[in-house]
Amino acid sequence: MPRPQGLPKTGGRLKGTPNKRPPPLAIALQEAREKALQEARDSVTAEQLDAHSLLRMVYLDPEQPIEVRIDAAKAAIGYELPKLNAIDARIDAVSHPEGAADLVFRERQLLGRTFRGLGLPSPKVIEADEVIVSDGAVVDGT
Repeated sequence: MPRPQGLPKTGGRLKGTPNKRPPPLAIALQEAREKALQEARDSVTAEQLDAHSLLRMVYLDPEQPIEVRIDAAKAAIGYELPKLNAIDARIDAVSHPEGAADLVFRERQLLGRTFRGLGLPSPKVIEADEVIVSDGAVVDGT
């Protein structure tokens, strides 16, 4: 006989209860953490313990509170990975000794060779007057 409708559920696992046996990925991650922590401990003897090694042991130790591990990782990351520097992308620094007409001619040749190499017919080129854009204003270049 089925349970009557509206009767609350009884028995069984509570919501959020983990499985008795963890999934293989969780086991593999735990083993990797333990191995890394053991290697960090083995590689440093008590008299060789430097600040970076200590920080590494702290952030690899799963028994430490997550806040402590995060702080240790923040302090150690500067020694493990190089800091990325912002670079200035200056387009005006590129100079071409040839004029616009020469650049257009060279680009058309390159495009034609590429299409011929692929066995395709040459593309149609749209002809237009040169337009110069300066300070947001469009000026006819003829």
